[in-house]
Amino acid sequence: MKPFKHALEAAQKRHRRRLVWMLVALLTTSVVIVTILGISRGTRIVVLPEAALPAKISMTEGVGMVLFNSVYALTDSPRIRVSALQYQTYEHQLLPEQQGKRLHITLEPKPAEVRFSTDPEESLTRWYLNNEFISESDTLQQSLLPGEYDLKIDHPYYEQINKAVSLTAGQHRHEIVVLTPITGQLQITSTPPGAVIHVDNQVIGESPLTHPISGGVYQITLSKSGFDTVTETLEVTRNHKQVSRVYQLPAAQTTVSLSLSPGGGSLTVDDIVQPAAKTIQLAAGQAHRVVYQKAGYVTQQQIVTPPLGQPLALNFDLQEARGQVQIMATPQAAVSIDGKRVGETPLTLTLQTVPQQLSFQHPGYRTITQTVTPSRDVTRQVSVTLIPEAQAQLAESPKRYQHPAGGEMLLFQPNTVFTLGAARDSQGQRANEFLHKVHLNRPFYAGVTEVSIGEYQQFDTSKTGNKAEPITAISWLDAARFCNWLSEQQGLPPVYQFSNQKLIAIDITANGYRLLTEAEWEWLARSAKRPQPTRFAWGDSTTLPKHAANIADEQAKTAVAMYVPQYDDGYAGVAPIGRFSKEISGLQDQAGNVSEWTHDVYRLTPPDSETIFPQQLDKRLLAERVVKGANWQSGSLTTLRAAYREGLSQPRKTVGFRVGRYLNKGEQ
Repeated sequence: MKPFKHALEAAQKRHRRRLVWMLVALLTTSVVIVTILGISRGTRIVVLPEAALPAKISMTEGVGMVLFNSVYALTDSPRIRVSALQYQTYEHQLLPEQQGKRLHITLEPKPAEVRFSTDPEESLTRWYLNNEFISESDTLQQSLLPGEYDLKIDHPYYEQINKAVSLTAGQHRHEIVVLTPITGQLQITSTPPGAVIHVDNQVIGESPLTHPISGGVYQITLSKSGFDTVTETLEVTRNHKQVSRVYQLPAAQTTVSLSLSPGGGSLTVDDIVQPAAKTIQLAAGQAHRVVYQKAGYVTQQQIVTPPLGQPLALNFDLQEARGQVQIMATPQAAVSIDGKRVGETPLTLTLQTVPQQLSFQHPGYRTITQTVTPSRDVTRQVSVTLIPEAQAQLAESPKRYQHPAGGEMLLFQPNTVFTLGAARDSQGQRANEFLHKVHLNRPFYAGVTEVSIGEYQQFDTSKTGNKAEPITAISWLDAARFCNWLSEQQGLPPVYQFSNQKLIAIDITANGYRLLTEAEWEWLARSAKRPQPTRFAWGDSTTLPKHAANIADEQAKTAVAMYVPQYDDGYAGVAPIGRFSKEISGLQDQAGNVSEWTHDVYRLTPPDSETIFPQQLDKRLLAERVVKGANWQSGSLTTLRAAYREGLSQPRKTVGFRVGRYLNKGEQ
């Protein structure tokens, strides 16, 4: 009894201790709740929609408590979670300015999960929800909000399905939709009829035929003995259920071997051009017109009916077609065809009826090439007139151009007998100005201005000075070397032949650059583009026109023995090239600035006044050469005349040069 009593007393003590602890915990919790309620501000949470109630509200971050849908927080920004059955959980951070107020939270319903599949599985199925295209597949799998939907299932080979779908929150809906194939119709006719019809390699009958068919893509094949098989892929859809075809079966082809001579001709079959191959295909059992032709040959044709299933060979061997051509030329000329000489005009040739290239040649004349196509039906006639090579080159040549150093060249075409020099009774005449005649009949170019220092420096860099002024104080040989350099730059044959810096010959047939002859220089200064020869480069008046030339004027009177009074050219010494008015010839500075070397050897033996000398280069190699023209130190009537001449063998500061060249090579 005593042990039981002790056990009972111990149990009673433990019970009393538990009661004490529970009371303490309750009092502590009450104190905490009272403290939280006293310290914090309660935030009332209003959950919408009403269908979501009752909702569960809890704190996920911060210190506080939720009591009767109110949040009491001891931290600044607690995070709360609101959840309800069939609705999506919502989390929210309570900002300090929201605490102690009423906060409305709207929950969104959970989406429904739907999955629709087709039977049979068709990947081309198009799915629409409320008339909006969603996807093209054999399955539609979507997460959708609860509600009512119009589902449209569309496939070109099946009947369209329209279905109303009602979804609730959180619903999982899986459904298989059975597709109903469409029923179409295939109508086939053919020419000729009676062709066996295959659909995807299955025989369905003979044409003409009407046959039911479901939606889809099919390979249609028609075959008949004696005709080539026809194959087509066609499609039957809901929008095109009725498919009609009319087929023209081509006759079976026979291979025809061809032998074509010569090759390269044109082949036509039934008036249709075909490649001239070794074999062609022709419809068996039908007549065909085969034609082979080539320019210059007689056309051949054959009418053939190829047998069915048997090869056929055709041979074409064309014969040359020829015609006569009468050929004439003025003057008489040698005739070549394709580079082979065939005779001299006039002549008559029998040639193949293809384009023939005729070349007409005569010494000294421009070769003419003309094409003629002979005819079997009529005699062709070819008549040409050749023109001298010099005349042809003249027509092709520019009237003016720049030479490689930059100076301008002007073309002249004299055709006259010109008298150089001055008569004994002519005012200012000197004894060395012998009257003699030269036949000027060869086109030549002359420099519009004297050669400048800048132009000459491109040949000889050792020369210095104002680039715009004429080069002076150089020897006649230096001027000749500059001319050869110009010829080399332009690819022209040089006139002056040098060996070890020594002049050894003059090529009178070359059309490279050179010095003007004395006759050319004086003709340009006195007669070019004038009705009558004049005494001076500016005309016959002894009074100089304004800006006519750079000579000894008022500014030079203290430096020279004679000057022209009351004339001021603006320069006390040499002037830049081209600063004065163009002369009647179109050139500049023949009347002054610097005197000029010419090509000719200076001589004091009077030439025969009755002889007419040709326009030809002086071949002599003597050192003393003719200098023509006035310069900036010239102030007398004698030195200003265009007939004035002197001989010189050494450089002089008042002497420069201008260049010229014949248009054509050769000696005239």
